[in-house]
Amino acid sequence: MKMKLYFLMIYTILGLFLQNAQAQIKPQQFVASTPPMGWNSWNFFGSSVNEEVIKKTADLLVEKGLANAGYKYLVIDDTWVYGRVKRSFDKNAPEDRTGRDASGRIIVDSSKFPSGMKSLADYVHSKGLKFGIYTAPGCSTCGGFTGSFGYEATDVKTYSEWGVDFIKLDQCGAKESPEVILKRWRSIIDSIGRPIVLSVNLSNQFNVTSKYADMWRTTLDMMPVWRYKNDMLRAGGDDIYSVMKQQEGLGKYQVNGRWNDSELLQVGNGKIIKTDNKGFDYLGEQTRLIKGNMTYDENKAHFGMWAINSVPLILTNDLSTMSDSLLNLVVNPEVIAINQDPAGVLAVKCKEDIPGVQVWVKQLWQVGNESVAFLNATDNEQEVSIKLSEIGISGQAFFRDLFLRKDLGLFSDKFSVRLQKNSILLAKVTAFETIKPIKSLVKTLDFNKGPVRLEAEDTRFYAGRSQNKLAEFSGKGYAIGENHAFSKFSFFWDVNLESSGNYKVVVRYINSGNSELIYKINDMPIVFKCTPSKKDKWSETSITLPLNKGRQEIGLIAPNCSSNELAVDYIECSKAVK
Repeated sequence: MKMKLYFLMIYTILGLFLQNAQAQIKPQQFVASTPPMGWNSWNFFGSSVNEEVIKKTADLLVEKGLANAGYKYLVIDDTWVYGRVKRSFDKNAPEDRTGRDASGRIIVDSSKFPSGMKSLADYVHSKGLKFGIYTAPGCSTCGGFTGSFGYEATDVKTYSEWGVDFIKLDQCGAKESPEVILKRWRSIIDSIGRPIVLSVNLSNQFNVTSKYADMWRTTLDMMPVWRYKNDMLRAGGDDIYSVMKQQEGLGKYQVNGRWNDSELLQVGNGKIIKTDNKGFDYLGEQTRLIKGNMTYDENKAHFGMWAINSVPLILTNDLSTMSDSLLNLVVNPEVIAINQDPAGVLAVKCKEDIPGVQVWVKQLWQVGNESVAFLNATDNEQEVSIKLSEIGISGQAFFRDLFLRKDLGLFSDKFSVRLQKNSILLAKVTAFETIKPIKSLVKTLDFNKGPVRLEAEDTRFYAGRSQNKLAEFSGKGYAIGENHAFSKFSFFWDVNLESSGNYKVVVRYINSGNSELIYKINDMPIVFKCTPSKKDKWSETSITLPLNKGRQEIGLIAPNCSSNELAVDYIECSKAVK
């Protein structure tokens, strides 16, 4: 009998131990039940971020009413670590310096953060805010500072001891597949037991990122310019309008507590950034090249489209110089309520009869309510109109302007508004009957009539310009590369396919260099022959790619940052002949 009781006691203790262990590693759900809101240091301060900047920003988030409006996360981006990894293209950076102590713990740059991160986190928390930090999965961050590879568990433990509530995991230096990296980070964070938002920029495989991260980047970096013009250097990132368009069709990945992230807000940015020019200041350099300066209407359209798409609202500007008009814009409670709506769904573009003149619809959690964005993303004044049936409404509906916080009245059959260039009307619409679901305008490529042509100047490309100086180009122009210190001349075409299979991709190009260029399309090498004897004459080359059903990205990427002798006119896609 004693023996049975002994085994029963051991069994019970073991069971409680296992139960406790399982409770500790249970995946955290709904750490961010609505899209996170906050502020990040990168776009404005870059490598100039320091303890004084963060404390001052924490004060301003409270004093200016931003914290009360929901902007809770204060995130320090890259360049906070003491350790550096010397890279060939990073000419101004100092030589390698150790970024970890004898126990493997990360070393904070004491010249920037003399009180240390624990003290700084305590200060941020004392303001009722949450504290965030940046790292990368490789040996080096994007700015060339010590990354987390091989020290993931140590770093997460350290961050937790500091009081970190948000980890931004960037893509630079990744040595493993996105899923391997994400599984490891998710498991380590869950084992800590502290609610930490995991924000990642690792992969365009959103079915993977959405399984492990609380929010995941859906685009590359974004610059403080509404829309690129011809012959404007596209270096290092997309324009705002392009990023907005890339959100189409991504609603299936976003569920409550897991969020598509269409990049940090650029509201209030766009002027030339003054930096200390020490080390590697990537975005500061790009912004000086662009010298963009968005209008109030462009800031408003930018913020309104981020709000209706239920994506994180992370400010990045200098709050100390923020104008009252822009401050009132981003603390507008009715616009924020649309972003934070419990339904958490992505908006659907339901109308675009004229390129850039668009209507986007988002169904809200409360029955009979939806938000509608009327967007004029052209350079001319336009009328934007919609039949109520086109936004799922039969009968009458009540419209309210959310930015003006003004009732527009009761409408039957249709609604119209005249908008200035690059501006938005964001409305809340209340119907008196059930609203029908809206179908997206995202179209699947139709190859029944032959190859489909996708112009280079209309797509996303980097370290280049759109031009029309060479003769015999297709469409409105072409894209031509430029030598750049960091960005590779690269293209990304978003396509939607009705079936998986092999597709033939033809590239029309001019290689004006003196040697063949070997680029990659979706990691497959493709050769562009030089044409010195036929200068400025277009040539074609092709490759067969395996592509999957649904939304796919075709990427054409230079081998390094200096191979930019190429001009690209277009690609043509067709089903490969068996």
